[in-house]
Amino acid sequence: MCNFNEFDKEVVNAIRKHIETRIEEDGLKDRFQVSCLREDVFEVLNQYCTVIYYPIEEQSNRGFHIKEYLSRNGEEKNFVFINTSQTLEKQVFTAAHELGHIWQIDELILREFPSLNGESAEEIINRFAAELLMPEKSFRPAVASDVKQLNSDSHKSMLKISLKDALKIIVKRMDQFRAPCGAVVRRLFELHLIPKKSMDLLLGNGQLSKEIIDDEIGRIIQENDYSNLKNPTRRKFIPGLAEMLEKAEMEHCVDINKINELRKTFGIPQKENSALNLNVSIETEGVTGK
Repeated sequence: MCNFNEFDKEVVNAIRKHIETRIEEDGLKDRFQVSCLREDVFEVLNQYCTVIYYPIEEQSNRGFHIKEYLSRNGEEKNFVFINTSQTLEKQVFTAAHELGHIWQIDELILREFPSLNGESAEEIINRFAAELLMPEKSFRPAVASDVKQLNSDSHKSMLKISLKDALKIIVKRMDQFRAPCGAVVRRLFELHLIPKKSMDLLLGNGQLSKEIIDDEIGRIIQENDYSNLKNPTRRKFIPGLAEMLEKAEMEHCVDINKINELRKTFGIPQKENSALNLNVSIETEGVTGK
């Protein structure tokens, strides 16, 4: 998901407009009341597809989206896989990226702007993910405030800070928006907060190698206890799977060995007979408003 393109302002505005339209039409305003979406993107994605969270060690595979037709009723169904052996910020960006595919943002933009090559689809979706997770109205002032604190010559149009301070700002934005380092650096360039040569340097494409940059990013994360960053969750989860397996067992429509195998794979406790009755009533106080 490293595809990157410096899109014209009209294309960017169109992507932002499609985001606003979906939020309005799909009743998602409550999710976007806060300044940044972060892990809430998982809940948004869950509304449009079945999401499979599972760790695999292949580092190049962050996740993918497939569309299948269910043989029982011919219904079209979206499935998204999130590789939870990736760090949390990469999982968040993957979820936003796959949401863009489900919303067909690339197809909408390519129809609106025929001059764009069809090979730009992934770059369009990456820009969508950046706009969704790091909206300009929140991202720009946060960065501007940090830079001004680090540079006393605030009257100048171009402020200079050290590479070390720049990396500290990047890590703060990674934590604030729960976004990968590369996405944050590209966002700085997209919003014209840094020139291209600075972007290349911060991505490890300049005089310093990517390994050196990554090592310093890791050190900053560790020293400042950004515990949510660089942290693979290794989560094993499919929303509603436990209930579906219980129903399948009751209806005897799936072999019990297969059901128990799935329970074991996803860490769902085996169903056991129990004398415990959880369907009893309890009294509550102070919730009626009287």
